[in-house]
Amino acid sequence: MKTFEIPVSWEASGFVKIEANSLEEAIEIFDEKEDEISDGTIKLCSTILAKIAITLKGEPMELARHGYHDLPELVAVLHLENELNKVQMEEMLTAMRSSISTSICSRVIISYARRLQRIKRGD
Repeated sequence: MKTFEIPVSWEASGFVKIEANSLEEAIEIFDEKEDEISDGTIKLCSTILAKIAITLKGEPMELARHGYHDLPELVAVLHLENELNKVQMEEMLTAMRSSISTSICSRVIISYARRLQRIKRGD
């Protein structure tokens, strides 16, 4: 038995993998099972992915949409950056607590947080 990829489009495009003996059989199987896929679920997932893409990549150019293929990688990078920032912040707080007053610590932390925001915005 062979597996065929049949192009489909549900708000976002992709492929459905179907095991069949021929392309014609794969298309028949797809046609029979297409209704089993909830339109509401597909639209919801598409909307969520679009919002995530805009959040991570910014507004797309006019008459364009962001691709979703790289979202898992982008989220993984952001997660690692966030974990690194937490570790660095904790190390900085520990060092500052042992050597300077609380008000100075607060100002340094606020300054550091603003600098991180500017870096992420690309300023």
